[in-house]
Amino acid sequence: LDAAAARAEESAENARAYAQKVAEEDRLRAEEVDDCFDWEEDKGPSALGRLAVTSFGAGRVSRVVCTPQNRRYMSFDLFSGGSLQVPEARALPWLSVVENALGSRVSAPVPWVDQGESRKPPDGANWVVAEAHPQGRRLAFRLVTAAELFPRFVEATKLSQWPRLESLVYLVELSTTPETVGHIMPFRHDYRKSEKGYAKGDLLLLEGSRPGLQDVGIVRKVLYGAKGEKAAIIAAQKDPMNLSGTPRLAFQRCGAPEKTKREQITSLERMVLPLLAARLPSGATALGVGASLDSTFLRFFVRLSSQESVDKESPAAQGAAAAAAAVGALLGCQTEVFASSGPEAPAPTEATVPVPAAEKMAKVKEKVLKAAKKKAKERKKAEKAPSKSSSSSSSESSSDMFLLAMAKRGDKALGRTARAETQSAPT
Repeated sequence: LDAAAARAEESAENARAYAQKVAEEDRLRAEEVDDCFDWEEDKGPSALGRLAVTSFGAGRVSRVVCTPQNRRYMSFDLFSGGSLQVPEARALPWLSVVENALGSRVSAPVPWVDQGESRKPPDGANWVVAEAHPQGRRLAFRLVTAAELFPRFVEATKLSQWPRLESLVYLVELSTTPETVGHIMPFRHDYRKSEKGYAKGDLLLLEGSRPGLQDVGIVRKVLYGAKGEKAAIIAAQKDPMNLSGTPRLAFQRCGAPEKTKREQITSLERMVLPLLAARLPSGATALGVGASLDSTFLRFFVRLSSQESVDKESPAAQGAAAAAAAVGALLGCQTEVFASSGPEAPAPTEATVPVPAAEKMAKVKEKVLKAAKKKAKERKKAEKAPSKSSSSSSSESSSDMFLLAMAKRGDKALGRTARAETQSAPT
């Protein structure tokens, strides 16, 4: 009887496992059907029109679709004829072949192999990869240099034979409101815009998160060589808004028009921040807002209460995403959310609160006046005492004059500081 009971329990367990397996297969099959028939055009940052080198030849992105399960598929029109559709994870390496080459600086291969139609390059010259250009069924890069009058075209499959010269990567802090958010991203130097690199502290015009967008940021660190490029590529691959998986480009230094636009956008970011804070769920805190240079793309920074809340499937994360989407729909902008977890930063203590320049100058003036009064009292005592020499009295008088002059200079500095604060105060 015990053996029969054990066999019956084993059979029941096997039947239950088989039923669960069949149910899981049915669920996966239903998802595949949804992926095939229930998709729509991707409304986010799109790679439409971008060139790529696929496993079947060069082509161009003709369509991007998204499924309800947030899976993206890209369609390519091949230059040799035909088309194919692949998942986004498969398409990103194809796009990065082109994106990672644009704006870089290369030198001619050594030794040079004569290819018939290609002329021999001049000694010591280097070229900048200006653009990708379709040529019939193949894709070629246009290389330009000051040492040659006409540009040189190199097939995309042969560009890897041209050694890449030293690359520059910048760690840039994007402009946000407030400025203490500290959102830093890597960007590549674009040799098409400037032959010389930029320095720490420069305000740069940057490539945005989708085609046509531009951002503004300050260079915090400059990385040289393969080590910096490798770190930048790893960081770019973790960015969900970066479709090519390669670092974006730093175009040029900001001029007066870009700085004026950035000052106007700051007022928009100040207005958006309370709108976001009012719509966030409990336990979430709005840290800051960043906008693109044309104000059509908003980047939100949110702090969630716990580490588990950062998961995309958690209620807190979904609530923050819904709040950001609501603000974006209200303003007619696309949005992006960066979430972090942990306790709020402690309030600054009295020792850490920065003292304004006017208060510092007032303290200096007070010390100078006290020292002047003390010297004056000592001088009166010295005049009453007959044993003081004339040389000591003259030195004391000169020191008193110096202290009084410093006090007057402090009064002038206080006046200039007050006028500057009055002019910079908002009306």
